[in-house]
Amino acid sequence: MTTNPLVSILIPVYNAEKYLEQCLDSCINQTYKNIEVICVNDGSTDNSLDILNKYKANDNRVKVFSQENSGIAKAYEKAVKEAQGEWIYLLDNDDWLNLKAIEKLIKFVRNKNYDLVYCKKITEFIDDTKQYKKRRIKVYKYKTLTHKKFNNYMMPYKFFKKSLYKNVIFPEKMCDYQDSCLSWQISCNAKQPIETNLNVYYYRVRQNSVSHKEKQWAIHYKTYMKAWNTVKEFLIKSDMWETKKWPVYYWGICQHRHFYKNHRAELPAEIAFNNFKNFINSIDDDIKFLFHHKDEYFILKYLDFESWQEYHKIPSYNIIKRKLFIKQKRRELEL
Repeated sequence: MTTNPLVSILIPVYNAEKYLEQCLDSCINQTYKNIEVICVNDGSTDNSLDILNKYKANDNRVKVFSQENSGIAKAYEKAVKEAQGEWIYLLDNDDWLNLKAIEKLIKFVRNKNYDLVYCKKITEFIDDTKQYKKRRIKVYKYKTLTHKKFNNYMMPYKFFKKSLYKNVIFPEKMCDYQDSCLSWQISCNAKQPIETNLNVYYYRVRQNSVSHKEKQWAIHYKTYMKAWNTVKEFLIKSDMWETKKWPVYYWGICQHRHFYKNHRAELPAEIAFNNFKNFINSIDDDIKFLFHHKDEYFILKYLDFESWQEYHKIPSYNIIKRKLFIKQKRRELEL
């Protein structure tokens, strides 16, 4: 790595006039100066483009491109094509960076062979009085009861080499899971990822943002499956499926459990349960080691319930009752 490599900060922009100046100020005022700020206006209908052009006129490191509204992933695809930096940092248009963020990250990777750095974030909750509440979030790793660990491939707070975009599939019109879809692919391309304790990213939680708006669960599920299948397609095309499939399956299990527990009227519990069971039945390998409860794999794979209510009655927290229930069901199967 060169001593002071060019860093490209990529910002997809859509109707962000309220927060955009704070986002851009945190970029152009970085203590590390060898940066470019690639902004892609994704068909904004507010004053976002005017704000971008104002910053572009005052700082030649700010580059502005526009496209018809196509979603964050397609905005990132355009930004990647235009980026000249050796390193990439992704930044949402309503978040912002510590002013020493890039300096700290470059110092962290200098003279190392790392190609991806997982960062931490500081979450900023906005309450009714518009005051900020800070909460530091630890870098999280997936675990199962067997203590097998998987990196959190979905974490979007990454600093990585541009070369990791090799063969990445940019999904179209995928509102809810496009960050996860891209993050999985980038992480799977990494040869030497590393975690750092640096809290350099300020993540704004606000009502009605893409990540926190009320979900339409039936559409939300279809979008998730599109993201999951896109990641699988990418791994197969990149000859990485056999080595990377377990964390991808684990992601699928966790999300299907999430859909089952958090369904709403538009995604009835019976449909959510059948989605979960069908996903498990589509996997040929023995994946029971991925489950938090060893019996859950057996329940979903081999038991045919007359209704989802029977599955719902399975004791979740009383271990003794749960074991007795499973024992009875196993005995019935043997008969």
